[in-house]
Amino acid sequence: MTHRSTKAEKETDVQLRQHLICAVLFNTGERGITISTRTRIFRLWDAIPRVPGVVECKWYSSTDPFFNRYPRAIKVKIYRIAAEDLEKHLQGAVPLIRNGHTISVGNGR
Repeated sequence: MTHRSTKAEKETDVQLRQHLICAVLFNTGERGITISTRTRIFRLWDAIPRVPGVVECKWYSSTDPFFNRYPRAIKVKIYRIAAEDLEKHLQGAVPLIRNGHTISVGNGR
């Protein structure tokens, strides 16, 4: 049996979960995000910067329930988001850095 969450259910989901977030800036000035699964983060880390129009990618870890409404990606899928919403919900996020096949917590944003 499967169940698809409604928009209302997604918006009221307040369970704390870890999210691996790629915050994207497009050449149009628009912002976007991808929420990665743990198993695909390296593939997405490499693929997202090659998407046409993407000029910047920054990765974060966050437990903000706001991100529960977005599916966890196994393929490149960037969701547009208002810059002010993104900034607001990345307030407590921890920046991530990649060194080869290791991802760790970075300093600053």
